[in-house]
Amino acid sequence: MTRAVYRSPACALRVNVDDQAVYDWLSEFLTPCLQAEADAAPALCDVRLVIDHEAFHALKARGAAPSGALLDSFRLDHGLIRLPLWRGDGAAVTVFDEALEAFYCRRRSGEPVDVVAAVDSARARVALMRVVRELTMTRLVAAGWLIVHAAAFVVDGRAVLVVGPKRAGKTTLLTYALTTGAAPCLLANDRVAIALDGSRAAWGVPTIVSLRVAMMRRFPLLARRLQSGRYDFRFSQRELETVGEGAVDVAPAEAWSVTPMQYCDLVGASLGLQATVSAIVFPQLMDDGRSIELQSIDAAEAAGHLSASVFRPHSIDALFTSREGGHPPSEADLVKASAMFIDRSARYACRIGADAEDDGVWIKALAS
Repeated sequence: MTRAVYRSPACALRVNVDDQAVYDWLSEFLTPCLQAEADAAPALCDVRLVIDHEAFHALKARGAAPSGALLDSFRLDHGLIRLPLWRGDGAAVTVFDEALEAFYCRRRSGEPVDVVAAVDSARARVALMRVVRELTMTRLVAAGWLIVHAAAFVVDGRAVLVVGPKRAGKTTLLTYALTTGAAPCLLANDRVAIALDGSRAAWGVPTIVSLRVAMMRRFPLLARRLQSGRYDFRFSQRELETVGEGAVDVAPAEAWSVTPMQYCDLVGASLGLQATVSAIVFPQLMDDGRSIELQSIDAAEAAGHLSASVFRPHSIDALFTSREGGHPPSEADLVKASAMFIDRSARYACRIGADAEDDGVWIKALAS
C-alpha cells in the first residue's frame, strides 16, 4: 500500500493506493498544486482506491436505491455531475459512476472515501483524482475561496486570469501566452481558486487539459509534437517512455487530452503553484483578423462575467460537501464577492483573430 498526504491551502487529504504506477500518475497530475507530504502528516480524511473485481460486482448487484435519488457529485466545466444513490449497508453513502465504472462510498462520519473499481484502468485513475479534487475544492469554498472557470498564467510574477465559459477561447489564449516566452509559467488551464482575504492569491486547481484539433490548427508545430506519442493523460511521463506502440492516441477525432505537466512540456512552460492576481481577461474568438487585441471594460461588466464563471457550491447534502463547512455561500454572496475582487483588478476583453500572429505585445500591455 502506497500512502501520501496531499496538501492544499485549505486542507490535507491522505490517499491510499495499492499500485505504485497509480500513485506516480496521481502525484504527477496534482503536483505542484497539491503538495505531497509524508504519510505521517495529519489529514482531513483518507481517500482509498480499491481495485477489487468481486467487491465492485457485489456493489453493482445491490442496484440503485428505490428512491431514484441523484446526489450532486462533481463540478465539471460542462456542468454539475449528479450520480444515482445506490443501495448501501447503512454505514456509507454510495453512488455509482457509470461513465468511469466506479463506485464512490463515503462513510456517514465523513471518512474514509473509497473509490471502488473492478480493474486498474485510466477511468479508475480519473475517478480517484476527481474525488481528491472535489474534496479539496469543497474545503477551499468553506475557507472563503472562489472557484472560477478560468485559465491562469504568470507575467512578471503576477497572475493573469483568463475567464470564460467552455469554448470561449481560454486554452487558445493561454497557449498563445505560454508559447511567446513572455509568460513562462502556467497556474491553471480550466479552474482557479481565488482568495477573498485581501491577498488576491490565485491557486491552480489541476484538470485534464483538452487541446481540440480545431484549436491546434493555430499551432502547427505543437500539433506535430502531439503526434509524437509523448502526451496522453492516461499515463505518467515515465509510463509514456515504455508503453507499447498504439497505446497512445496520436490522431484523435476531436481533441488530445493531456495532464498539466505534459501540457507544460508541450508549450515549454513551467508549472507554478500560486501568484497574486493583477489582471483579468475575458477572451472572445473571432471569425476573422490576424491580431490579439485588448480592450478595457468597466467593473460592472467584468463582475457580471466573473460571477457567471464561478463554480456554484454543492448543496449541503451533496456527496462531497464538507461536513465541517456549514452552509454554502448564497448566490448574493457570490455576486458580491465577484464584484469586490473585480474592483481591484485590471480588466480586459480580448479579441482573438482567426489567423492571429502573436508577437506578445498584448502580454506586455498586461504587465505594464
